[in-house]
Amino acid sequence: MAQTRKLPPVVVSPVFVNGTAVLRAFRRRGAHCVAVSSRREVSGFSTRAACEKIYLPEMERSPGVFTRWLLSRRDLEGALVVPTGDEIVAELDANRETLAQRFHLCIPSAEICRIALDKLALARTARAACVPGPQTFEVAPDTDAQADAGIDFPLLVKPRSCIDFSRAFGKKVAVAADAAALEGILSKCRDLGIRTVLQELLPPEGPVVAYNGYVRRSGEVAGDFTTLRRAMFPPQHGTGFFEVAEPIEEVLEYSRALLSALDYRGALVNMDFKFDPRERLWKLLDLNARSWRQVSLAAIVGVDVFEHMLRDYTGAEPLSNGPVRYGAAWFYIKDALLMLRAYPGDSPRIKDYLDLLCNKHSLGLFDKSDMRPFLADLKPLLLRRLGKLAPRHIDQ
Repeated sequence: MAQTRKLPPVVVSPVFVNGTAVLRAFRRRGAHCVAVSSRREVSGFSTRAACEKIYLPEMERSPGVFTRWLLSRRDLEGALVVPTGDEIVAELDANRETLAQRFHLCIPSAEICRIALDKLALARTARAACVPGPQTFEVAPDTDAQADAGIDFPLLVKPRSCIDFSRAFGKKVAVAADAAALEGILSKCRDLGIRTVLQELLPPEGPVVAYNGYVRRSGEVAGDFTTLRRAMFPPQHGTGFFEVAEPIEEVLEYSRALLSALDYRGALVNMDFKFDPRERLWKLLDLNARSWRQVSLAAIVGVDVFEHMLRDYTGAEPLSNGPVRYGAAWFYIKDALLMLRAYPGDSPRIKDYLDLLCNKHSLGLFDKSDMRPFLADLKPLLLRRLGKLAPRHIDQ
């Protein structure tokens, strides 16, 4: 008779679409899963996979709240702490020395966390590793930033730390069409103490591809794959809601080279690349030292990143991968509906959706054995449609 392995508890934060997928993956394996959030209305508080739902309202505004709560939970010692947002990566890294004595922090080294959270550091690191990227320049105080950088308008303004910028602007990047718009953005950033970089705006026709995988604590890539982004909300600079697993060899090669140069270990990893048709190069846009929004697609394509992580942190025998099953897709219905309403001309074609349904796929938050997160997610849209709620503001 096979011996049942004893699993450590798993703590997940935040618990939106991404976090809900993480909770489900570990709960299916029998782990005691704890969902932690600063907001009550999150999908991770609706899922049956959450054995505990911890509401910490001050966590979003006060760094250290999550850490203090963890340290108060002696019954969870030995737990895997799995971040699904940059703010939790930053907090775990800042308190690594204390927390690592009692928990398994599923993040890479402090240096890699710094690079992943700092756009300028990432651009410099990628350049040193011969991984192409857009032109990126630091904004120095009291200078003509655009002239010094030599980047033509329109251009992107990105934060050195995306956490502070997202809280201030409600989005991860800002587009400056001209000098006046640029000065307005930079002035607000200076007032808030947010350090920024300027980055060239790549041509919109270039597709975006994501690299996804898990790297063992030994430094070996346990499994990886790439996905082509078919649609994002809002268009151009939004978040992907329709992705199809397709093999992009150049992106796989660049990503593995960067992981090797960083000596990346013991964490999930996600990178975004955009194709620049002017130079015919894939250019690195972002590196996330955590799980990604479409993470539920991993098991469908045959790269079970959570089983890799669990075995890696419990000392079990490593999992062997078969060939990646490319062609599978991930689709998030809520964003598709918002896209159709706000940007009908940029929505995917009906044929694209029919192709999705004809192949293996994962629908964001949808699980026939755990429907509450999916239904709760769509409820506000239905109420607005019926005129029961005020219209939702959509960030451009």
